[in-house]
Amino acid sequence: SKNAFMLGYSRGGLVTALALQRGAPVNAAAVVGGLFDLTALARVRPEIEMLAAGALPGMPSNVALKTLSAVEWPERIGVPLLLLHGGADGVLDAGSQSLAFARALQDRKKPYSVVVYEGDTHGLTFNAADRDQRILEWFARHRNAGSPPSDAPTTNATPTNPSSRGVPR
Repeated sequence: SKNAFMLGYSRGGLVTALALQRGAPVNAAAVVGGLFDLTALARVRPEIEMLAAGALPGMPSNVALKTLSAVEWPERIGVPLLLLHGGADGVLDAGSQSLAFARALQDRKKPYSVVVYEGDTHGLTFNAADRDQRILEWFARHRNAGSPPSDAPTTNATPTNPSSRGVPR
């Protein structure tokens, strides 16, 4: 049987969530420094409201923000999701993005795992080896039975003080 996985970084997290909402045929997904709540982001970056309205022409901007925000529709996520975020992310706040989305997934009993790397950046540059290892392990864990094992390289890195939350599966 075939295996497909999805990985998104930053705005790619939004695109990943939108693809999952629409039923993308993947086993699992992972997002690094993801954007999941455009309404929260628009409070600190008002230009986001215009961008959302431009993405969905003819729709009021407040409706466009909610329509594009995965935190508004976690029940539509049908595959296990790994969320990784830097605690010192200066681009997207972990609390208003990945952690808020994790709470919404938890409330709907959706399979997910979330790790916040304290002191790390938007792309998790200080914990890149651990980030990559977790992603590879997440995808391997959700491989279809009967599929050949992955020959992806592995590392023995450990994160610098990550805080893990969620219901790993």
